[in-house]
Amino acid sequence: MVATEEKFIPLDVYSENLEENLFFHPKWDIAIIRVRKIYLPRLVKVWMKNFSEINQESLLRCHACPNFGRNYSISFDLNYHPDDEHFVRCNSEIKNIHNYHGISGGGVYLVDEPYMVSVISKYPFVDFEMNQLMLAQVDWDEINEMLYERRWQKLGRGASPSTRIAQDKTIIDLRDISINGTRLNLDTALRHLRCDMIDDWFFDPLQYVDLCSRDFVLDYFSNQDVREHYKFQEMEVFYLPKESLVQRKAMVGNFVDRLLYIAIVEKLAPLMEEYISSHVYAARLNLSEDDSLIANGVNQ
Repeated sequence: MVATEEKFIPLDVYSENLEENLFFHPKWDIAIIRVRKIYLPRLVKVWMKNFSEINQESLLRCHACPNFGRNYSISFDLNYHPDDEHFVRCNSEIKNIHNYHGISGGGVYLVDEPYMVSVISKYPFVDFEMNQLMLAQVDWDEINEMLYERRWQKLGRGASPSTRIAQDKTIIDLRDISINGTRLNLDTALRHLRCDMIDDWFFDPLQYVDLCSRDFVLDYFSNQDVREHYKFQEMEVFYLPKESLVQRKAMVGNFVDRLLYIAIVEKLAPLMEEYISSHVYAARLNLSEDDSLIANGVNQ
């Protein structure tokens, strides 16, 4: 199940192979359910940060499912407890804590940054006196070591060369970024663009030296409006004579348009492969690599 602003949406049902997709740590009473990558676009990405690493003035939030509506999630605002790092104070009004048994085991997140810091282990007082909740002192590095032993993907602990926190406080990843609603791998496209420029029909000594980097692309698409409403420019078209007395069509566009064009070709290439004749050499997919471009052909 994945939570939205209104209700839960089912992702998958595990019946026979539950143990293969469930990780449980008895020390911290934490459970992790593995989901397939095809569901990732429907999930909000977060990184992990140990509770001891956060600022004491940070605002926190958790979610719980009320007993009277198990398909809905209600959020609660929390504050760092000044006297004990194992406790947090709940700022939201809870009239009857017994209606929220699901709050135990719920994740605790930073409000202003996409980080999960801990899970709620219990509420120490029977009737929720003093509005206090106890947190598990989770060490995410230790969790990652155990996930690695199981050959699971590790939980993110912060920014990497391909990831960044965008302006809207969400995490963007060049390897799987949504542009106009389409998931693209700009990390691979960037690598292929560098190779493609070597064979350009005109010589560019700079070769986008100030643009052809992960940092620039991450900064450019850090704006949510750019990611959701990107507009391509019309490319200039030239016809270049070749030695075989034919003309080669060439298009000249800006850097970002060219990068997205390559990423889109990589997305469509596996689908095109099924319908293109094997005699069209210039349009055959290079199957030597999983993320390869369409190969240059004999008669190009």
